[in-house]
Amino acid sequence: SQKVIQYGSEGLVLQEWMDEQTTIFFYEKIIATHYQMKQNDAAEAVTLQAIEFADKSGEKPKKLDFLLSLGESYLLANKFEHALEIYQQALDVAQRIQKMVDYSYLIGRIGIIHAELGQLDKAIQHHQQAILHAQKHKIVELEAEQAVMIAMAYRDKGELTHAKAYCQRGIEIYANADLDAEANNARQLLAEIEAGLDWNFTPRRKVVFMYS
Repeated sequence: SQKVIQYGSEGLVLQEWMDEQTTIFFYEKIIATHYQMKQNDAAEAVTLQAIEFADKSGEKPKKLDFLLSLGESYLLANKFEHALEIYQQALDVAQRIQKMVDYSYLIGRIGIIHAELGQLDKAIQHHQQAILHAQKHKIVELEAEQAVMIAMAYRDKGELTHAKAYCQRGIEIYANADLDAEANNARQLLAEIEAGLDWNFTPRRKVVFMYS
């Protein structure tokens, strides 16, 4: 509610007398409340402040959390250039503090942004890197997702044979992991690709956002 924002903001005014964890707590509450009230621009502005505070305080894991949250907000709002900048910062922090699962997911997120910007070759490169990291760290769902993302990028390039092969790979990984809903979604994409192989297919430029 508005009172949470008011009390939290008043608390932040006193941050020089509070410890880092308490200040970060206030930031988190204010940001969450802004999002709940659909005040995304305000939430993003406060998150930028929180990132700066976490950085100065040496709270690298919290800085990463704030960067991830802001990147997601920008991505869902189609602010792709802003999202790319934030994800690049998050990638650097994740590597520095050895959060390699987050690092792996971030590479895939950057691939999504390149695809949305029409930079499909860059998107494919990042998704392929994400697959390698997913295999290294045994993140099965991410490996499957990235295979499907590559399929979508190849589909949008009009290279449907490659698209089909990667889509089938994603379906197989999903199925072996008993991720039935995800496998069924990928099968729908496969049907679209196979239909395109049978007639004069016009690829859709925009990549569908498939992450939850």
